[in-house]
Amino acid sequence: MIDYLNILLDDNSASYCNYTVESTVSKLIPLDILKDGIKWSMKNNSMVQYIFPNAKLPQEYIDVIESIDNIKIMPATSPYVDYADVIVFDGIDSIVSKNFSPTTATILRTNKKELFEKYSLIQSVIPEVPRLNLVITDVYDFTEKDFELYKSVLEHFVDSVFSCYCNGTNVQLNCLTDRIFLKDMNNCGAGVSNITLAPNGCFYICPAFYQAAKASATVLEDTFAVGDVSNGLCIKNHQLYDKENAILCNMCDSYQCRRCVWLNRKQTLEVNTPGKEQCVISHLERNASMELLKKLHNKGLLLEIEKINNINYLDPFEIIEL
Repeated sequence: MIDYLNILLDDNSASYCNYTVESTVSKLIPLDILKDGIKWSMKNNSMVQYIFPNAKLPQEYIDVIESIDNIKIMPATSPYVDYADVIVFDGIDSIVSKNFSPTTATILRTNKKELFEKYSLIQSVIPEVPRLNLVITDVYDFTEKDFELYKSVLEHFVDSVFSCYCNGTNVQLNCLTDRIFLKDMNNCGAGVSNITLAPNGCFYICPAFYQAAKASATVLEDTFAVGDVSNGLCIKNHQLYDKENAILCNMCDSYQCRRCVWLNRKQTLEVNTPGKEQCVISHLERNASMELLKKLHNKGLLLEIEKINNINYLDPFEIIEL
C-alpha cells in the first residue's frame, strides 16, 4: 500500500536525502499533472507530500496545493518556509545563527568533510528542534579512516543527547535516538510505502531516480520511470523493494538504517543489496545508540526500553552464511 505520494513541484525541488539535484533550471509541474496526482492520491488513500523548490509559486499553484491535506517539505531558503512541516538545510554553515522552530522537524544535509570538521555546530542545534535528521550525502565514498572519524563524531553526539535527556529535553536525532525506540526495521520505504510523482507526469521509486538519474543510470536503462499518473504504477520486480526479499537486511537489527534503494542501486546495481559503506555506517550508529541507552539506564532514564545487545561485526557480510 502506498501511504505517501511525494510530488516534486519543480525539476529542481529540494533534495532531502542523499542525492544531489542535477537540474539547475526551474520547470514547474504542469497544473493538470499536479491535479491528476492529487486525484491519484485520493483514489489510493495516500497522503501527499509536496517537495518545494526555492522559488515562489504562482497563486494558482498554491490554491491547488492546498486543496488537499498535505505535508510540506521545503528548503530553508523557500519563501514559504514558515508554513513548512519539514525544513531542509543544505550544509552545516546554513544552520549558523538561525532561529529554529520548536515544532518543525529539521533535515540537515552535509558531506563527510564538513561533518568531521564542524560537528560541534550540529550539537548546538540538537536541543533547538523537535527532531533533527542528519543526512550524509557522500556515504558511498567513506573509507576506513572515515568510519573511525564518524564513530568519534557519534560519541560527541551521544554526550549531547544524553545531556539533553538529563535536563528533561527528549530530543530526537535520527542517527542515535531512532534505534533506541524501534522494534523492527523503519526504512525509507521507497517503492513500498511511498512513491514519487515528477513534473513529467511519471512515477519514480523516489525523487533520486528522477532528480539524480544520470548519476545512477546505466546504458541498459533509458529511464527509471515506473508508470505515469494516467495509467498508474508499473513497478517491475516490485518484490525486490520489500525488506523481506533482502537477505542482508533480514538478518540485521540496525533498525534505524534508511536502507536507501537509490544508494543500493548506485553502489551494487541491486536495489535490495546495500553497499558496505551504508551497512557499516548504520552499524556504527546502532552501536552508538547502544552506548547512549546504557548511559540513560545508568542514570535511571528510559528503563522501560529494552537494552541493545553487543555485536561483534559492523558489516553483515562478515557473518552471513550463503
